[in-house]
Amino acid sequence: DLDIQTKILTVKVQMPESQLAADVANNLIQSLDDYLNTKRKSKASNQMFYIEKRIHQVEDSLVIAEENLKAFRTRNRVVLQSPDLELEQDRLVRSVNILQTVYVELTRQKELIKLDEIRETPVLNVREIAKDPVEKVNARRRLKFSSSMFVSFALSAMYFMFLPEIKIITKKIKESFQKAV
Repeated sequence: DLDIQTKILTVKVQMPESQLAADVANNLIQSLDDYLNTKRKSKASNQMFYIEKRIHQVEDSLVIAEENLKAFRTRNRVVLQSPDLELEQDRLVRSVNILQTVYVELTRQKELIKLDEIRETPVLNVREIAKDPVEKVNARRRLKFSSSMFVSFALSAMYFMFLPEIKIITKKIKESFQKAV
């Protein structure tokens, strides 16, 4: 049973043997917890693996772009006199800026994934572990069934014992009803 407002899932297992029902409920809860933890960890680890791989790629590209810009500036000390050199320098600076922005964003996403992993840790809280009940439920049911059988048997016996008197009384009631009509 799932309560929509509180998001609480209630599991009830009914079986002929109470200990078997308790064991099934406990194993079901354990399997559900393992599944949720595995799924969440695998999703987070896949995201983390991709982000870390991409960070290393961007970091390598950023180092290369910075080295290209440095080499360009050391070769061309007087850039302001040539429009072609200014354009080339602007392209190199833009490439470095783009790679820096991508690197910062990937690093931010990596930290957000770590925070999400920590925030979503408690997935399944078990309120009560299933155990064999002290009082069997079937005992009361058998008692109610046997007492209702006894009462129905007694009523049936009384009916058949007083059947001739009941027929006479119903006959008199029918006659008086017909006289009245």
